[in-house]
Amino acid sequence: MEEMKNESKLFDPSRHKTQLNQLSFGLTRVSYKLMGGDRMTLSYGTDVKIHGSEIHMICHIKHNPGSHISGIARAIKVTRGAVSQIVMKLEKKGLVRKVENPENKRRLDLVLTEKGEKAYIGHQKLHRAFSENLKTIVSGYSQEEMDLVSSFVSDLEGSVDQLIEEVYAEEYFKE
Repeated sequence: MEEMKNESKLFDPSRHKTQLNQLSFGLTRVSYKLMGGDRMTLSYGTDVKIHGSEIHMICHIKHNPGSHISGIARAIKVTRGAVSQIVMKLEKKGLVRKVENPENKRRLDLVLTEKGEKAYIGHQKLHRAFSENLKTIVSGYSQEEMDLVSSFVSDLEGSVDQLIEEVYAEEYFKE
């Protein structure tokens, strides 16, 4: 079977076409990194608490019909086991279900349940609200100022990534 053609990373910046959306997305990524967003739980309009990594898996499944565990693992560069654990949690919460792929009976594709769709819509609502707030803030900015702010966010994210890499290398704490 041919590999999925529209596989993308969970945090794929290419989905955000306008500079405003890229800026909003960049600030979201930075805040998640600084606040440990993947440990935060929200209901997104459902009756269950959903972790950041889970809602982003829901978004990946929504944006990539025909998603399956191995394909997602390759797309986001994590192990199949990591994807499998998140998917198992999503199944238990009634957000995702596995269905037999009609062209490859050995592969199980992932689809959102009605509750999963509701969570996806809730997550999109949250992103729209953030973008609208940001739009209000930057509405008076010139193109030059927007370019500067965008460059700043990119530089800040790179700096945070570097710090995280150093801290996790454990050399950071050695004197």
